[in-house]
Amino acid sequence: MTCVNKGEVKGNFLDELDTTLTTYAYDFEFGISDLCKALGVSRTSLHRKVTICSGKSISIYIREFRLSKALELLQTTTLPVSDITYRVGFSNLAYFSRCFKERYGESPTEIRKK
Repeated sequence: MTCVNKGEVKGNFLDELDTTLTTYAYDFEFGISDLCKALGVSRTSLHRKVTICSGKSISIYIREFRLSKALELLQTTTLPVSDITYRVGFSNLAYFSRCFKERYGESPTEIRKK
């Protein structure tokens, strides 16, 4: 699960990380410590690998992953925004909406209207 600058190895780590995050996406209590256990790596190792592979901190990576899943659900389902918020692991609708707007430039409701 090492991450080097070779596309395939880099992709394998991020693919495994994304698969694990997808498995626990609904669980807003699933945090970095839980992710470390699921991947079988130390917290320091996880931070280092994610930073090397993605150029982002693990917290930012997880938040952006959840937001991308929310965008996908907004575009492909008719679920209410509040349901999507919880399905992607956010426990606070206002915080979710703020993060979403920062990331995509529009609120979840505006995206839904398109």
